[in-house]
Amino acid sequence: MPFTLKGKPLHVSREFVRAWIHATLSVLGYHNKLAPQGLTLVLVWDPPGDWMGQWSELNGRVDLRADLGIEDMATTILHELIHACCGPFGGDTEEKCTSTLTARLKPTVAAVADALLLNTYKNAAYFAHTRLSYRATSGDHYDTDEDQPIGVKDRYRR
Repeated sequence: MPFTLKGKPLHVSREFVRAWIHATLSVLGYHNKLAPQGLTLVLVWDPPGDWMGQWSELNGRVDLRADLGIEDMATTILHELIHACCGPFGGDTEEKCTSTLTARLKPTVAAVADALLLNTYKNAAYFAHTRLSYRATSGDHYDTDEDQPIGVKDRYRR
């Protein structure tokens, strides 16, 4: 799911934007709707017109208004990435199909994005701590903490 994010948002955090991008790409990817190679998202500070975002298939780029509020930014990221990952829906239905799919997927993407945001710096600290602190002085071995149950469930397998 690699992508490039350029620019700085005005009313939301960069972490929020990254979480919504990753969550959207994860949900779409789960359904085999993959991001194009070299996907770039650009936060535009002085966009022409009154658009909130736009997908350009020609250069693999999503432009997002940098001045969007939290709800509009979340919706626009999801909407434009549906355009980027799903391709054309056919006929005269592009915006209708994309906006309907945005409305239906938004709660799922929000849940994934919230989980990413909730643990952003905690997980970053785990990565940093692991790289800096753990050296296997008595030889390489597995940490048995990885086997501790956390209550994982599979709702589709009985």
